[in-house]
Amino acid sequence: NIPSQSTRHSTVATECLSKNTEENLLSLKNSLNECGN
Repeated sequence: NIPSQSTRHSTVATECLSKNTEENLLSLKNSLNECGN
């Protein structure tokens, strides 16, 4: 059992997920702006 290692993996996964979500939100916002114009 190495809790620190699994915690680090979870942190990396969370950071990656949040980054992807942020990019998806930005592209979605851009799409909405294009539809609005």
